[in-house]
Amino acid sequence: MTSPTLSTVPLIDRQAELRRLMTIIGEAFDSGSGRLITIIGPRGVGKTRVVNTFADWCGQQQMTVLSAQCVGRAAEPLLPIRDALRPVLGSSP
Repeated sequence: MTSPTLSTVPLIDRQAELRRLMTIIGEAFDSGSGRLITIIGPRGVGKTRVVNTFADWCGQQQMTVLSAQCVGRAAEPLLPIRDALRPVLGSSP
């Protein structure tokens, strides 16, 4: 028996947030301008799940998805941006 994947487990009580993200990306495409979306909230409320589900949907729409995460307060402040751009720009700093 295999473990359920993210796409096979239903998104519980976060459909409104997911629809809002889809609306924002649609508005960005329609206007030709970028958007910055910040997801905040306490631990355990489903932020990562919503973002991962949204990223999966974006990938299915043939969008390029860049991903990074903060590793703590002592880390370099631009490290997540470097990590997100590395797959597109290559491994040089």
